[in-house]
Amino acid sequence: MHHRRQHIGVITLLITLLSSMQLLYASEPLKVVFGISRPPYIESTPPSGISWELASEIFKRMNVKFTPFFYPNKRMEQSLLQGTADIVVEIQPTNSSLYYSKPFISYQNFIVTRKKDNITFKNWKDLSGFKVGAWQDASNNLGKAFQAAVPSFKGYEEFSAQKNQVQRWLLGSLDAIVIDETILYWWIQKLSAHLPNHKINDLDLAIDLFPVPKQSQLWWYVGFKDKKLKDMFDHYLQEIRDDGTYARIRNQYKIHPN
Repeated sequence: MHHRRQHIGVITLLITLLSSMQLLYASEPLKVVFGISRPPYIESTPPSGISWELASEIFKRMNVKFTPFFYPNKRMEQSLLQGTADIVVEIQPTNSSLYYSKPFISYQNFIVTRKKDNITFKNWKDLSGFKVGAWQDASNNLGKAFQAAVPSFKGYEEFSAQKNQVQRWLLGSLDAIVIDETILYWWIQKLSAHLPNHKINDLDLAIDLFPVPKQSQLWWYVGFKDKKLKDMFDHYLQEIRDDGTYARIRNQYKIHPN
């Protein structure tokens, strides 16, 4: 009987310790990394955007607190591998040592040109001799055919802030940009709003959009070092899809061209 009481006491102690550890884990904010300056998907000051709202809603349902950090694309996966982040929102599933969520958010990517330039696009080689701009790390996201074509461009530049990408294109210093349609129209609207009327009339907004070959819809994922955390995230990602929250958040940021 004495041994049985001892055994029960040890079990009770273990349960108490485990509960304390869970409470400690729950009270420690997770370090979550987002991209930098990619509205309307993510903006750091103040934190906002489609991906911010989707992730925040999921973390709320997971009952976890988090501290956000905002890094350029190339630093995002590094922070997870180096252990300085618990979760990274919007990365490609390229590293076998990490865990990735179900598809989190898709970008609809297009090659954007001016109608007056008469650029016909069927594949990346058609941009040979033109100045091209894309998002940071696009050369790794868009595949080998794109990488092979880059040396034939008259110039190629990647932008960590896509505001600058759209601005440079509007000013005419780029012939073509590769960009998500929502981001394009978001920045055209925002940049136009700060111009006087006579300058707005000078903008050449007669444009052609060509879908990116094979992967116009590019899905992005949420990365984790912890599989249990990933599984929990996936559960609530599916839940917000099923109950309509995902579509509501996504649709409220839609901007349609004039």
